[in-house]
Amino acid sequence: MAKEIDSKQRMAALMLVVGGVLLVVAAMSPWLTARTGFDSPQSINGLDEGRDGIIVLVLGIIAALLGTAELMSIKVPSAVRDLVWFVGLGALILAFKDHDEMRLRIEGVPRDLAVLQVGAGIWLLFLGAGLLFAAGVFLLQRGRAAEEAEPVLTPVG
Repeated sequence: MAKEIDSKQRMAALMLVVGGVLLVVAAMSPWLTARTGFDSPQSINGLDEGRDGIIVLVLGIIAALLGTAELMSIKVPSAVRDLVWFVGLGALILAFKDHDEMRLRIEGVPRDLAVLQVGAGIWLLFLGAGLLFAAGVFLLQRGRAAEEAEPVLTPVG
């Protein structure tokens, strides 16, 4: 059965879709870029060398699908919807971990050999994860408020 969603829920659902898409793009975008002399820049993305990109990719797909289901007014179990904040938190933890890993790689290379930079994929990961976390917290609070507002029916007799 389709349910109507208000503008705030629609905004949270859009944040889920956009955040999920950003995670998918982040997984495939450069996480580290190296420039050596006059050579063209070389980069690695989240899916190279067994990185966390596959986890980021799966989290992004899940979030985008949940957001799409919310936008289409498809009934999503409240337990699943309540875990969206956890998906965002997991993505944020991965963003910080992978950012630190890229910074350590940068610090380990002498400047005269190559110039290394954290790539756009890491920054997209931060942005997408932040959107997912914010949308998840909003949906969690919204779900709890709705549960408290529902009348409790007790059997008579």
